[in-house]
Amino acid sequence: MTELIQQIDATLAQIGPALPGSLPWALLALAGAAFFAMGIGLFDAPPFLRIPISGKVSLGQEVARLRNEQPRRQPSALERALILPVAEALQRRAAESETAWLERALDLLDYPPPYSSTTDFYAQRVLWATLGFVAGALIAAALVSAGFAIFALIFPLALGLAGYQIPKSEINGKLKRRREEMLFELPYTLDRLGVATVAERSLGQGLVVTFSAPQGGYLAREFRQVVADYLRAGRLVEALERMARRNSDVELVARAAERLAMAEREGTDVLNAMRVVGERARVIVESMIEERGEQNQTLMIAPTLVALVGIIIAVAGPSVALLFRGLGF
Repeated sequence: MTELIQQIDATLAQIGPALPGSLPWALLALAGAAFFAMGIGLFDAPPFLRIPISGKVSLGQEVARLRNEQPRRQPSALERALILPVAEALQRRAAESETAWLERALDLLDYPPPYSSTTDFYAQRVLWATLGFVAGALIAAALVSAGFAIFALIFPLALGLAGYQIPKSEINGKLKRRREEMLFELPYTLDRLGVATVAERSLGQGLVVTFSAPQGGYLAREFRQVVADYLRAGRLVEALERMARRNSDVELVARAAERLAMAEREGTDVLNAMRVVGERARVIVESMIEERGEQNQTLMIAPTLVALVGIIIAVAGPSVALLFRGLGF
């Protein structure tokens, strides 16, 4: 085995003499490619990388699951000592617009893990920025040892800044998926609500019957909030109008809530309002499915492109490095 490794190292050294320690870098690149492939689902992770699941069942976890509650993770001692103080300092210095956006986004997403509070958002920023800076420093150290001192500060700062932006990009991605899920749920949800309204002869009671159980996606959660407001204050129109304002980023859902509120306030046909919005939602969902199918056809070649880029870097990288060294950089 040792002889095989030495042969591989010698071969890589002949291919890329400008990069010292070719075997560690090759193994690191291989590990990164493997984790990337596992992350996008090209193949399953090996058993030793999977988290073991205990056979015991926690009663508290089952109650939280039935209530649709997310379990809150307690920060470790290291997080409390190093990360949380910096995160709290960033939170105090954050602009009011960013704080308002963050609170609204987490509320709409029902505080998805690992964001059980706004402080967790800034803790994730500190963590990802630190990881990016460390990774950039390692890359810069390798390039400096190869004679490229110009990259000593570029990579740590660039990767640190990129890591700092990861939590915000993640939340924006979750908000986008939320909008899509609500549009997909809307036709079926309005059909259920229409049947319950006819059976109960009242929109308010139809909402109570349909959304009394803590189940469903984001749209069901919004209607459950309407039911809670209606049962607490007895004002269905105002509850629906609040739902429309909360979901202004999902135009069709806001329009559905406004139409239901208008029909309830003016005494017009509620079922007709549901039917109009439901038909519009079906058209949008069908177009989204067709668009997603076209995108998937394009994305099917992405793994091939990643492999091709890796091959180009492995083959042309040493030659480019020798060229820059010959030019005196």
